[in-house]
Amino acid sequence: MKWVIRISNEHYPLTREESELILGKEIEWITSWVGMVETSEFKVEELGKLAAGVKLILKFDAKIELNATHYHDIQSLPFSLSTHPDKKSTFAVRFITSQQIGSKLKRSDVERYIGGEIAQSTGLKVNLTSPDSTYIVIQTGRFLVMGWLQLETDYKIIRLQSPKEYPFFGGGAMKPMLSRIMTNLLYPHEPIILDPFSGHGGFVREVSQLGYYGIGIEISSKIAREANLNHKFRNHADTEVIVGDALRLPFRRRGILQIVTDPPYAKQSTTLGRDKSELVNEWLEESTAEKIVISLPHTMEIDISSKWSLEYTYKDYVHRSLTRAIRMLVVRI
Repeated sequence: MKWVIRISNEHYPLTREESELILGKEIEWITSWVGMVETSEFKVEELGKLAAGVKLILKFDAKIELNATHYHDIQSLPFSLSTHPDKKSTFAVRFITSQQIGSKLKRSDVERYIGGEIAQSTGLKVNLTSPDSTYIVIQTGRFLVMGWLQLETDYKIIRLQSPKEYPFFGGGAMKPMLSRIMTNLLYPHEPIILDPFSGHGGFVREVSQLGYYGIGIEISSKIAREANLNHKFRNHADTEVIVGDALRLPFRRRGILQIVTDPPYAKQSTTLGRDKSELVNEWLEESTAEKIVISLPHTMEIDISSKWSLEYTYKDYVHRSLTRAIRMLVVRI
């Protein structure tokens, strides 16, 4: 079955990497934010459940190349519906384009014409307020890609995970969308995922949201207590932040195989007087994990050494004095 994936422009191309890892295959990208892929409905449902960077998933229906005539006469568009919605009662049409490319096509003209063609060929009734099914038309430069809406991400739910929505948070805390994407770079996930520099617990909460058990290690007893109060605030049952040292983890060797973390580097971060770069390098050398996704300032030098294979790097501009380098490290066998 063929699907259309519409990803967020934010954190591109990290959002591409997230989608392809979860699907387990490459996506044919038409533009930087729209791609097509053939896969099972089960994998698409999993992608919609896990991925923070996916905005829409459509059941593919048609791809039409635009020419100059179509901009002046929308009815000259060679549209013919080839798939039908699962819910056969009412429908609506929605036209989407990127702010970056704009569109010479009028939204109302596209929606009215496509809607009329669908109504005539299927007998379905138009309902603009609460349709049973929605037909999406996406303009990607000189192409229109169309299909029935399968999944749409509710970003209000993701925003509720923002650090500022909890009683306790520290300065410079990562936004939940990026935390979720970083956690998904570990896919396929292990049952237990660790953040050894936990702070107020943003990553372990994302792990819990994905359905796994998140354990955090925090050297400050005050911050660890506040993190656990944050978890109780939103009933994150599968999370725990333990007071401890990232260099002396209270687990058996090889007990944790996956790690996602944002080690301390801000001025207000707690390291008990240890040099932050040396701390991270020593921890990397001692870690027994198989896969690590880590965020650090791009100016901070780390020694990956012969132990780790650098699979992926992404630079995330935060503000004038901070650009994060997000790296995916896999242990060499």
